[in-house]
Formats: sequence, C-alpha cells, structure tokens
Amino acid sequence: MRALAVAPRVLDADLGSASRLNMADYHVLVLLSEPPERAMRMNELAAEAILTPSGLTRVVERLILAAWSNVCDHRQMGAAMSLN
Repeated sequence: MRALAVAPRVLDADLGSASRLNMADYHVLVLLSEPPERAMRMNELAAEAILTPSGLTRVVERLILAAWSNVCDHRQMGAAMSLN
C-alpha cells in the first residue's frame, strides 16, 4: 500500500529533475501527441486529462512558457492546444 502512495511522488520528482515537467504536464503532452493533427479542443483535453478547467489552464501556461505547446484558434475546433 505504501508503494502506491510513494511511487507517484518519486516518478514526479524524477520527471521534474530530468525535464522540468510534472506528471500532469507530461500527461497533457502525451494526450496531444495522439491525434494526427497533434491538437485537441481545450474542453476535450481537460476531460481526457481529468483536470478542471482551471487546472488545465495552469498546465497550459507552464507548457507555453516552456515552449512545448501553444494555444491556437482552429476554425473547425475552436480554441485548441497543440504541440510545437
């Protein structure tokens, strides 16, 4: 049982030291890498990542600052996030 509590923190720390990403950031990048257009509508991304809209906003801000992604306005998709 203790491993279930400790493992996510250890993985998050390892990921953070190697890439300056946390698990939520990484999960969003993985989700964005799956569609062929490498973009998702923000509300779909929040639902898939199991984040609140404000939680996704914080992730988006970190990823944009780190130059991993950007927010774009796709005519067919509305506001969307895409990988750089």
